[in-house]
Formats: sequence, C-alpha cells, structure tokens
Amino acid sequence: MMGSRGGSLGDAYEAFTRKARHIIKWKRGELHAIKQRHSKWQRRAAKSVVRAEAQENTRDV
Repeated sequence: MMGSRGGSLGDAYEAFTRKARHIIKWKRGELHAIKQRHSKWQRRAAKSVVRAEAQENTRDV
C-alpha cells in the first residue's frame, strides 16, 4: 500500500494509508501539506545518497 514511500513519519503513514484516511478527518489542505513535507524529505534523502556516492567516486579516481 505504501509503495516506495516508506514509513518515515507517523503523519505521512496515516496520510498515505486507506484505513487511517477513513478514520481520521483531516482539515482542508492538511493532507496536501503532509504529502509535500514527505516528498521534500524524500528528495533531501535522495540528494544525500547521490552526493555520498559522488564523493566515493571522486576518491577512487
């Protein structure tokens, strides 16, 4: 159900799962904000991985 989103934050997990979305009543725009925060977190994590790999490759050369 979560796909590649992983289980990073409690709010994000609840925002992405169907059961929690039926139980919890979100305010207008709150889900959108949670999803944006999660996407930003994922992009930052991916950038740090890419930077680490790039540094390893430059050390090897």
